Amino acid sequence: MIEQPPDGVGPVTDAAEPSDASSSQVARSMSYMAVGQVVGQFSWFGSLIVLGILLDPRAFGTVAAGLVLINAALPLLGAGTAGTLVATRNLASGEIWSSIRLNLLIASVLVFVLVGFAGEIVGLVAEGGDPSVLRWLSLAVLFHALTITPLALLKKTMRFGKHTLADVGAYTGAGVLAIVTALAGGGVWALVVRLVMYQALLAAIAIVFSRR
Repeated sequence: MIEQPPDGVGPVTDAAEPSDASSSQVARSMSYMAVGQVVGQFSWFGSLIVLGILLDPRAFGTVAAGLVLINAALPLLGAGTAGTLVATRNLASGEIWSSIRLNLLIASVLVFVLVGFAGEIVGLVAEGGDPSVLRWLSLAVLFHALTITPLALLKKTMRFGKHTLADVGAYTGAGVLAIVTALAGGGVWALVVRLVMYQALLAAIAIVFSRR
């Protein structure tokens, strides 16, 4: 359970909200995001290519169905809350924590469904697959819920450089961990590590950056 901190304590305060940004600041911020996307995607897909060399092709088939379900679940999180945080002019710490609690509640319900009915789901969409893969992949949903609020706060306060660093750090860290897992003989679990750790690292880095 996440407890609301005392008044004036939270990931971001009203004092951190910037004044109207100049056109040059906006352009610079957008350039950070563009460069970050290129670097991050290069790292992300580069790790996938390496895993394609190291792993049995059947490992990708085992995870594919789970990825489809997880990617379908992720858009259900943060629907409306992220935009509200960015648009609200005077944001109180209570509103921030309410957003976190709501996203975690929705994520918990989704994880409960995916874990509790993993056998039935896999039997329908990937007969012969391993239900435990879907169960562990569902952790990505929970971690994703933790990324929504801090990333929204970084956008609100125009800290796009830190937003980009969070993305690149998560992409790179998850890719490295996945490759290490594959080299250690982890097989299909290297792909699970890649997705789950991306969301976990993104949440951790974004939370740290949003509190500064």
